Amino acid sequence: MSLFRYEEKFIIDRLQAEEIRMRIAAVCDVDPQAGRSGRYNIRSLYFDDYADSAYHANETGTEPRSKWRLRIYNHDPGMIRLEQKIKMHSKIRKDSAEISKDLCCRLMENADNAEYPAGDRVVNRFLTDCFTKGLRPKIIVEYNREPYVYDVGDVRITFDTGICFSDQIDRFFEEDIFRYPVQEAGRLLLEVKYTEVLPGFLHDLLDTGGLQKSTFSKYYLGRKLGRGLGI
Repeated sequence: MSLFRYEEKFIIDRLQAEEIRMRIAAVCDVDPQAGRSGRYNIRSLYFDDYADSAYHANETGTEPRSKWRLRIYNHDPGMIRLEQKIKMHSKIRKDSAEISKDLCCRLMENADNAEYPAGDRVVNRFLTDCFTKGLRPKIIVEYNREPYVYDVGDVRITFDTGICFSDQIDRFFEEDIFRYPVQEAGRLLLEVKYTEVLPGFLHDLLDTGGLQKSTFSKYYLGRKLGRGLGI
């Protein structure tokens, strides 16, 4: 089981992003998973229950709370993860399992009757929640991520841009789907994750004098905007 880690979020503009990027690039490495470009695309299909409990828990700040999602990278169905993200105060934990495209499609279509690999605790837990809580796919959230890492403290600093959502959940694997923006133009989401303590000098490098912590939830904001549009 994965460990709980601290997660801090900040809404920043492009000038702040450039300043922070220049500061941390001297001491942090680009995450090797980002490849040559230094960034990658993330697309997640979020599930919620019949009462939209995950949505309302974000709205009210209820803790602990959790969200289930299917996730692909760079629109590649060759690597699909089923993830449960659990939040407790300022800490988060992610439990995940890599699954096949065939199983992914069955989970999207009818999770109650999907066959699954025996012994996979994450998939088992997801299917239990589907059966007992009525989990169903609700919304796609997509964005581009630029990740940096620092070994001491297992620090991960990411810049998320182009955050958007789509209600075309049946087209999860198709690259060209209709999307609605979540953030206004020129705004980014800065996320800082670490295991125990954020090294002091990194804290100083991230401080541009105007950062304020945010409770930004991509899933919640996508659903909220979608409701406003009648989706």
